[in-house]
Amino acid sequence: RFVAGTGGLPRIDDVDAALDAAEARYAAGRIAAEGSWGDFLGAIADNLNASKLYGSDNARIVHSDGRGWWLQSIGGSPDHFPYFVWDSFFNALLSDLEDPAAARETIRAVLSFQTPEGFVPSFSHWAAEGGTYATLHRSMPPVGSLCVWKMHCRRPDASFLAEVYPRLARWHAWWPKARDGNRNGLLEWGSGQHWWQGAQYETGWDDNVHFEGTIMAGPAMNADAVDLSSLWAMDAEYLALIAEALGKRAEAA
Repeated sequence: RFVAGTGGLPRIDDVDAALDAAEARYAAGRIAAEGSWGDFLGAIADNLNASKLYGSDNARIVHSDGRGWWLQSIGGSPDHFPYFVWDSFFNALLSDLEDPAAARETIRAVLSFQTPEGFVPSFSHWAAEGGTYATLHRSMPPVGSLCVWKMHCRRPDASFLAEVYPRLARWHAWWPKARDGNRNGLLEWGSGQHWWQGAQYETGWDDNVHFEGTIMAGPAMNADAVDLSSLWAMDAEYLALIAEALGKRAEAA
């Protein structure tokens, strides 16, 4: 058995009782469901608990996408797992059912890598060498405001709304500047590297077939994206709800 702690190690004879008590406390507040779907919330909780990881570089406990290949091959260390944008936002929304603190930390972690221009990288984290690594040429679907607002509806937290709203608003403003190559008011998926597969990755659906046959026209595909334009319009709607809740009525309008 291995036990670690701060402020002194417990007696070995006390460990089982401490673990049993912790298990009972968790079970008392664990999300659960019943009915024709069975305990589908239990499956969500199990997956989220398995993906809740501690990053030793930034001292954040957040939800990764899981325990897949990226834990080693991207960061070089399980302590430097990447934050994938829309995956992490959705995990935060699910986490809010049971662990709102980790939900908020997950969103803070993703937004902490936002550039001054408002761009949020597709994935990012600190590199083991002390620098950063991030996909600085592509982003991911703008679902942050949706997730933050739904979290707020479940567990109102005006201070958290005020904390993340400016970053979400800057990300929203980034899209038409960087992803409307033909300037017709509709957005296109893209990549700052003028890389078609990078633009495909930006959609969040790595292997989707919707844009087969398109080509890059500079940093964006030569196709107005109905999905991205719709997501961006939805982002505006949820940003307006957040702004209204914060008393920013001019911005909401």
